[in-house]
Amino acid sequence: ISILPLRYLFFFSIKSKLLNLEFFFLDIINKLPILSFHCFLSSSVYQKITPILINLNESLKKLKIDQFQLVDMALLIGNDYYRGVKNIGPKHAHKFLLKHKRLEKVIQEERNKYDFSSLTSDIIAKVRKIFLLPEVINQHQDINWNYPNEQKTVSLLCEDHHLNLERVQKNVDKFSINFDKCQSHFESRKNRGRTVQNTLDEVIS
Repeated sequence: ISILPLRYLFFFSIKSKLLNLEFFFLDIINKLPILSFHCFLSSSVYQKITPILINLNESLKKLKIDQFQLVDMALLIGNDYYRGVKNIGPKHAHKFLLKHKRLEKVIQEERNKYDFSSLTSDIIAKVRKIFLLPEVINQHQDINWNYPNEQKTVSLLCEDHHLNLERVQKNVDKFSINFDKCQSHFESRKNRGRTVQNTLDEVIS
């Protein structure tokens, strides 16, 4: 957090995904990224990237399941905390949850066709707790807008992650010069409803 301004800092390790999600719900960050450092393009040839925005509520509505069943699907398919059940992919997992409603019922009804032996009740409870009742820090008094450390930012992105130095330096310089304007922009949005996220160029224009 001491290197990049918080609004543009995202966490990528498995352990920090839940904290990242908590920051999103508290409107500390705007989006949850899948690709790391996508705003500092590493390619020598510019390629426009259009992010895919996945809305949880809309997706659940289309799938005709709830969030609890989505976690059960993740247990069948596989996730960061359990490898999944062999020969069950997204389509079968979705079909089973629509038909049987709960994972325990899926195991009971489909046990003659699939090996659920490693999917114990302890694992089910543990993974459900991680996703549905995560242990997160809900006090963030010390989080604030700090001025970017240009040297450490360039070192992190270019030396550690091998991104394109010219592009990174260009974006870091642009952000540093317009830091106050960016800070004012996001501070003014704190009490507003969620809107379409602006690009850095739109904020400082």
